[in-house]
Amino acid sequence: MPHDVFISYAARGKDKLVADAVCAELEKQKIRCWIAPRDVPAGQSFAGSIVESIKNARVFVIVFSDNSNQSPQVLREVERAVHKGIPIVPFRIEEFTPTKDMEYFLSSTHWLDALTSPLEKHLHRLANTVRYLLDKPIEKSGKLSLAEVDQDEEPSKNIKISKEFFLISIIAGLTLSIILDFWGLMVLDQDLLLAETLLGFALLPYLYALVVWFVFIYKMWTVIPKKYARTTPGKAVGFLFIPFYNLYWIFQAVWGFARDFNSYIAARDFNISPLPTNLFLSFVIIWLLAGFISTLVYEITFLLNIAIAIILTIMVSNICDRIKALSEQR
Repeated sequence: MPHDVFISYAARGKDKLVADAVCAELEKQKIRCWIAPRDVPAGQSFAGSIVESIKNARVFVIVFSDNSNQSPQVLREVERAVHKGIPIVPFRIEEFTPTKDMEYFLSSTHWLDALTSPLEKHLHRLANTVRYLLDKPIEKSGKLSLAEVDQDEEPSKNIKISKEFFLISIIAGLTLSIILDFWGLMVLDQDLLLAETLLGFALLPYLYALVVWFVFIYKMWTVIPKKYARTTPGKAVGFLFIPFYNLYWIFQAVWGFARDFNSYIAARDFNISPLPTNLFLSFVIIWLLAGFISTLVYEITFLLNIAIAIILTIMVSNICDRIKALSEQR
């Protein structure tokens, strides 16, 4: 069966469990793997199958531990990969000193460290690294700087977002809209013309806050590298203007951003607190609910708009703080 990646490991200790986890993560990302003994054909020699599988692989992943470091079998597999010019990705799962033989083959290759828990975040970065190697043509030396991989994944520059501008603009617009709404409701029974005028004018600051919010959505999506983002900044905003489809897309543009951002910082080991995804989901649901009942019960819509203003303020503040922390750690 055709494969993209050969997984090398020592069949001792926890190495087999990690190798199986590596294989599962890569294959979940639609990256075809060869791993022994699973893929050794019945009736064929073990050694011959390994040699042929390394020859046909495009990337060589080694679960690098003290066991594999001491394993003559793993050393022979590494030697074959180097001889064939196959890119090697050492996935180090514990601290140890490489043997001279192993150091000879891997000294100029960057390692991916998976020394801390949880293992899943390191597996995600490994999968992205392997995907990069499969997608990007490289020299036949089999060596690629991990810094080159990381640079390709990152936006061309750090994105700076003015927390003060967006918070003040959104809060001011929504607050003024809510005040005019409340005023209009108070005089509704006394002066219908004044009430309609106030409720009409309440739309202006609301629309201003909405425009600022859409600009903010565009800018916040620019901080996530395309390898981790489900959409582009332009699509994140543009699809919100498509009737009916935007009822689905608002979940992707807002809730999806929080999920993709959290996946990104986890995969890259940034020391940043994740965004509260449940808060983003709550915002989307309340926003849609307010839109659905706005023509039915205006008083309830007024209360929902207050909730939207509060949650949106918290969300924007959280996003700006995370983006600032991200800019400092890049």
